[in-house]
Amino acid sequence: MPTEPAPLSAVLDATAASLSATQLALDPAGEGPQSALALSEATVEMKTTFVRRADGQLGAEPVSLNTATTTNLQSGLVSSVKVQYVAVAGKLPVTAAPVPPPPASVLTAEEVRAMVAKEVDTLRLVKAFGTLVVKPFLVPGAGRWLVLVSDGSGRVLRERVVVDQKVK
Repeated sequence: MPTEPAPLSAVLDATAASLSATQLALDPAGEGPQSALALSEATVEMKTTFVRRADGQLGAEPVSLNTATTTNLQSGLVSSVKVQYVAVAGKLPVTAAPVPPPPASVLTAEEVRAMVAKEVDTLRLVKAFGTLVVKPFLVPGAGRWLVLVSDGSGRVLRERVVVDQKVK
């Protein structure tokens, strides 16, 4: 009896957990891995077919080379899923030097939120996941906004960097 495909979210979460475990294995003593061994980012790409599961979630069925060559699989039904994972430092160094105040931003958080919400990629995510939360964060001194697009459960679906300047 065939098993039901795993939810796409479970596949992505398991991949992230595997990468995290690999990163931790590089530093068993907890002293910080050597920079030559640290994973700063990883890209995972897989061929898959998508199906709607009985519970309503989007299911991902990975397509192996064997499956692609031995079954009557239509190429139009196969999708490529490419996910980029980026490592984030757990601790930031503390400095005693005073930090100068950041320059005033050109754009407001609401302008950045509206700009990203109208982008084609964000609109595609709305179709796939429903209501999204768009949170812009100003990166002081860099002249940039980091914008996180999350689903209703708080899972980040997209990160976007926006330059802090008016579009002409």
